[in-house]
Amino acid sequence: MICIACEKEHEKLAKSHVISNLFRKRMTGFLDQNGSRRFEFKCVGRKDLPKQNLPKQDLPKPNLMCTECDRNLGSLVERYVSNLIMPQDIEDWEQWKKLPIKPTPLDGVFDTTLWVGTYDYPEKNKAILDRFALSTAWRALHDMQKEGHILSTNFLNSERGKKVNKLAKDYIFEGVKIGELRDASLYFLGPKSAKIISGQETEMPFAWTELGKDNEFLGVGVILGYWIILWPLFEFSPDYFDKLKQLEKLCFINWVVKVRSDLDPNCLAAYK
Repeated sequence: MICIACEKEHEKLAKSHVISNLFRKRMTGFLDQNGSRRFEFKCVGRKDLPKQNLPKQDLPKPNLMCTECDRNLGSLVERYVSNLIMPQDIEDWEQWKKLPIKPTPLDGVFDTTLWVGTYDYPEKNKAILDRFALSTAWRALHDMQKEGHILSTNFLNSERGKKVNKLAKDYIFEGVKIGELRDASLYFLGPKSAKIISGQETEMPFAWTELGKDNEFLGVGVILGYWIILWPLFEFSPDYFDKLKQLEKLCFINWVVKVRSDLDPNCLAAYK
């Protein structure tokens, strides 16, 4: 079995979380005032996952990396992320307000401006979140290839895909960012977003997908609870920003609505 990081043959690969386990650990601690409510996790498009009783739920763990690379990713990137991205007490909105999350407009997605949150950290902490977002989208890309998704498979088998894959690994594991590697944007949607997407206040949606149009692979989208990661994979060209808007539309209109429909078909009309 080939590790997607070191690309060496191994008799056995580790079960690697596509979405860091820090989300399950931090978010499953949520209780209401009566101490009786706890988040469930809805992994969209993963019917192979058994329904687990709380609090024993876990996020998908496909065989992607060898044990050493999986451990390195955790120690190099993920160990620093949790306190940057969310407070210790996720119930306390005053603690959320202390994080440097700034309102950021996305124009051209809907008829009116879509406001999302982005993290405004100094360069060192920003780089940690950038590597985390990229590592999540990168794992999702490889998981989709292993699942036989055509756009992801064709991309990773192409010369450009091989180049982008190497650049992504260099940045994730070595902190070296060069060439045409695009950032994976991390957007905070707010504490009401889980209910908007899943239809249930205590159900946290988790999903990833390939986003493209007319057989052109534009990028990878990942929903992780209150956040969305969007990784553009198309080449820089004169129509780059037009394609970026197209990617954002595919993510926030087509895909998020589909995820909502899959989780709660009765609420689809209300979301639109």
